[in-house]
Amino acid sequence: MAPLIETAGPVALRPRPGHETRRPRDFRALRLRVPASVRAVPGARHRVRRSMIEWGWGEQVDTVELLFCELLSNAVTHAAVGARTEETVEVSIRQGPASLIVSVDDPGCAGLPVVADSPAEELAESGRGLLLVEAMASAWGCDRTRQGTRTWFALEEDMSPSAQEDA
Repeated sequence: MAPLIETAGPVALRPRPGHETRRPRDFRALRLRVPASVRAVPGARHRVRRSMIEWGWGEQVDTVELLFCELLSNAVTHAAVGARTEETVEVSIRQGPASLIVSVDDPGCAGLPVVADSPAEELAESGRGLLLVEAMASAWGCDRTRQGTRTWFALEEDMSPSAQEDA
């Protein structure tokens, strides 16, 4: 199995002269190239969780991890259908001053993902993922790209009383 390929780190920003240099959060980015295999999901999940902890997402780490896993699992499943075994899924996470955008690109050629009209049957093995994304994310969407499908979600910075004290 191919390893995760990663690029990460803070993005250096220089303030314009006369502008305040303090930012609520640093701008950061993480990119992963994940093998299109279900076996690769736990390693990618662990890497994203570790980054969210390092980046200070506090109580929202579990939400990011859950929603990320839903998108990645869907992407891996659809990339594997009819695709070559060397296919990969691209993950991009960008943190701005008060938000986080997570996108997952897969080479799958199936139609765009959709939210089910009603909750999935109790015993169904799938059908709940995008319901969770829709309910928990600030925004989400999907697009066709030249390479396949991009699905993404955004979360706003948690401004609970404890988060405001830290700011």
